[in-house]
Amino acid sequence: MAAYLQVSKATLRDQRHRNVGVGALATKVGKHLRWRWEDIERYIDEQASVPVGGSAA
Repeated sequence: MAAYLQVSKATLRDQRHRNVGVGALATKVGKHLRWRWEDIERYIDEQASVPVGGSAA
């Protein structure tokens, strides 16, 4: 997932710990984190509609 999103693994771990971003979308399966593609795509689409430095109207 880190490679797909072009972020570090540490970023995903931090997001998961803070319960924000795509890290919050992960589900733990055993000792591994897993994401659903449709959740990631929806998150990216939602972010694309938010102006830089602001929030969606």
